[in-house]
Amino acid sequence: MKIAILITASFLMLFPPTARSDAPVISTAKAEMIGRVEDFFLHNFRDVTWRKSLNWSDMQTGADGVRSITYNYEAKIWDKETMVMSQVFSFAADGKFVKYKDAA
Repeated sequence: MKIAILITASFLMLFPPTARSDAPVISTAKAEMIGRVEDFFLHNFRDVTWRKSLNWSDMQTGADGVRSITYNYEAKIWDKETMVMSQVFSFAADGKFVKYKDAA
């Protein structure tokens, strides 16, 4: 048993564990907004049969508490036409969907 502990300790000294990740760290609020947009896609936009995320903006909060996020993505429409989309999705402070619009 002592030898196993010694070997493990030696191994950890030679090869220290790292908590490095290549994924960017995002805020909880932004992650929640991304989840709400993904949920919106589950129940809407049935003509979009494939998506590839390109970019998510930072979350914006209006004076009325409505939170918005811009989503850029490639979309395949009915498995035929591929389009690059940029849309702003807005949700009320309680999380209910308000609207979406094409980004300018």
